[in-house]
Amino acid sequence: MSHTILANVKSGIATSRSQPRIENHWFAIVAMALAVYPLFRLADLPLRVDVAGMGIAYWGGTTARALFMAILLAIAAFPAQQTVLPLLARYAQHKVRLIFLAILAAWLVYILGWSFGLLLWVDTIAIAELMDRAPALMGERTLDAILPATYLFVGLLLVFSLNHAIAGMKYAGAWDGYFNRLDASVFRCTVPEVAQWSRQHLPQMVWQIAALAYYNVYGQIGAVLVILALTAGRRTATTYVGTLLAAYAMALVFFYLMPTMGPFALRTIPLTSPDWLAGTFFTQKVLPMRAQLLWEHAAIPELYTVQIADYYIGFPSMHVAMPVIALWFTRRWKKLTEWLVGFDLFLILGIVLLEWHYLLDIVGGILVGIAAIALCARES
Repeated sequence: MSHTILANVKSGIATSRSQPRIENHWFAIVAMALAVYPLFRLADLPLRVDVAGMGIAYWGGTTARALFMAILLAIAAFPAQQTVLPLLARYAQHKVRLIFLAILAAWLVYILGWSFGLLLWVDTIAIAELMDRAPALMGERTLDAILPATYLFVGLLLVFSLNHAIAGMKYAGAWDGYFNRLDASVFRCTVPEVAQWSRQHLPQMVWQIAALAYYNVYGQIGAVLVILALTAGRRTATTYVGTLLAAYAMALVFFYLMPTMGPFALRTIPLTSPDWLAGTFFTQKVLPMRAQLLWEHAAIPELYTVQIADYYIGFPSMHVAMPVIALWFTRRWKKLTEWLVGFDLFLILGIVLLEWHYLLDIVGGILVGIAAIALCARES
């Protein structure tokens, strides 16, 4: 990014190395780690985790999308003199690079398709630009991003494992009917009613944008991690991740006390959908079935492995809690925050239109995000 940002990187590195102390956010991951074995014993489930599959999803697709979104946010939120213009000037001086970039783009598109191929192409250009601007700092920068990202990955492994164990002790949708009735009482409407009205009155483009925002929440969360690592240093990025995990730890407690999955779990009539929504409706159909079989300890070996698709927690909505935390950590950059707020408005719309969460889940997500910030990141 800019020379100012490079200065912030150096300052962040120095800060992260000085005055080591135990911060509150570490207690969340320690508590989750200590709870894994006892909960699996209580649930009478084998402790098996698809670490390889979750690792490929996290370090592959999710990381690539997070880098891409970080690039888009940087271009949108920071002055062009700090982002795009130096890159264009560099390639204007070294035109031979354009040939290599064209070959790389053709190869990636041929191997991976247009969407993911071009995404990786942009990521590659950005990484090369960072190396050009400050090669001596590249090693530190890499660690500043990778170490917090690894912290998040380990934390998510624990979250998914504990979520799995709790679903083996209690039916994951036991409180869904109650939350649906509570929505109707508090808000005078339910999520299925809002979604049905929207299907009849909102253009498909709104649905597509909302769905895109919903399914790219981890891209947003990862993008903020990258930006924090490069601008504020490793310690701030680590505190950010720890705050996210503290929110997850709270969500697990709520899930144990009153397990819910979401309005989709109450759906009794199959919905027809366009092709681009078929995957959503298939997942929403399968999740309650898997939760029921896991709770009943059905003799299906595949059910007993913790997988990335088996996330059951409805209340609070972590799709809301995580963006709340991200907004807190990016509040120093007004324009960046504005872009994230715009993204998050469509994200919340996607939550409702796709019937993933109750309205109370959204309120709960906001409160849990605020609570995690108060506990772990108030001074950040």
